[in-house]
Amino acid sequence: MTKAPKTPRAALERLHESCTQAMATSFGEEREAQLAQQYVFGAELEHWLSALAGRPERALYEVAHREYFIAMLNLVQGQYRNAFKGLRLVLELHLQGILLSADPIGLSEWLRNAKDTSWAAIVDEERGVFSVRFAKAFFPALEDRTGAYRGVVRTLYKELSETTHGNISNAIQLPRSIAFSADAFRTWCEKAETLRSTVHFGLALRYLGELDGERTGLVEAMLLDRLGSVAPVRERLGGPA
Repeated sequence: MTKAPKTPRAALERLHESCTQAMATSFGEEREAQLAQQYVFGAELEHWLSALAGRPERALYEVAHREYFIAMLNLVQGQYRNAFKGLRLVLELHLQGILLSADPIGLSEWLRNAKDTSWAAIVDEERGVFSVRFAKAFFPALEDRTGAYRGVVRTLYKELSETTHGNISNAIQLPRSIAFSADAFRTWCEKAETLRSTVHFGLALRYLGELDGERTGLVEAMLLDRLGSVAPVRERLGGPA
């Protein structure tokens, strides 16, 4: 058994060394290309922030943008539980912002810390972000897509929550110490891709009908790349039917 460090500094330096070793391995082989792909999502979120300048709910998206990069840092350092927890926070913040964008009073209360985030409200079948009612209000042509995305988001949130609460996850296997894990690294990238597509869909559902030409131009290329197979989005952006 390894002897416990005698001082807080020694203990934390040992953990830091473990993070450094994990980070070196995380950038090895083909993984740096995978990280570059995930890094692109952060740049895409910056385009959304520019397109949504002046909107009060943008404050939630700004926090989500920062937290995404912190989650990536945790990933490469081998702090996988925190990395998955970060993805959950990014998901929550984006969908909460989208939901509250249609509720000025609720948004004001949330920004003043007088209202809590309710995941049940976010994924509510009748009034949530991926409800037919919400789609009818902002992008009616996407009504028939909401159910599928709601199912994906519920599953993703459940899996990420298992790592947050500390119980044994059936979907995400975590190492017992700070050290590189190829399985955890790969799984994080997979969950991040799911997060990426659902966030883009949710933002497009809410805002594409309201953005002017200049602001639409800020997100057009990435949406055609990420959601080009979704006919209503493609057509809204001037693509073929």
